[in-house]
Amino acid sequence: VSGTLSNGLVPRWLDEAIAVVVEGGVGREPRRAFVLGRRPWLSPTDLALAFRQEGEADVWYAYQQAGLIGEYLAQTYGERTLGDLLRAFANNSVWTELMLVLRGKPPVAEALDEAYHVSVEGLFAQALEWLRRDG
Repeated sequence: VSGTLSNGLVPRWLDEAIAVVVEGGVGREPRRAFVLGRRPWLSPTDLALAFRQEGEADVWYAYQQAGLIGEYLAQTYGERTLGDLLRAFANNSVWTELMLVLRGKPPVAEALDEAYHVSVEGLFAQALEWLRRDG
């Protein structure tokens, strides 16, 4: 579904974030691992790379972090906005897409800005702050 709504432009971590929300969310243990620092909260680049790791624990925690980011978005803005976010990947004109490429702005950055007025890095920081506060 996310691939269709986003014209295939959604990054893996965001695709998994939404899938985890739909599946019912993240359990207590991974939440505690991130809050207590037993697992690092990865940057956007590192999270994208973590899905390609060979260690099962690393990949599992990548899914959990992505899921927590999805839960943050759903709880803060409402689950319905996740669909709006996915559609924001695909609603640009050819001219807008060309300008984004020339400016070096990736599709996820533009979609997050349009849907939530937040940068990718800002989203990751806000989700971690939410987790520490409410997790």
